[in-house]
Amino acid sequence: MEHYKGSSSAFRHAQREVISYIHSNACKFTLPTLTDREWDSILKNDLEREKLEFFGDSVINEAISALLVQTWPNETPQFYTVCH
Repeated sequence: MEHYKGSSSAFRHAQREVISYIHSNACKFTLPTLTDREWDSILKNDLEREKLEFFGDSVINEAISALLVQTWPNETPQFYTVCH
């Protein structure tokens, strides 16, 4: 990817904002209640574990995308991609 022509300080600022959001009370994810036995079953099954990992990655990506667009609504898609 071609280097984004924006300021590197803007990207550091974006990174700090995302990290701050992830650690804030506004960033909440509710997982289903599972017993220890159910978690063990998922973790021992490669396919189920990979599905869970995919889902988790998707939730995090959505939260970061929403935060970037909300915080910097007038940026370019390239800015969002590089920050993401």
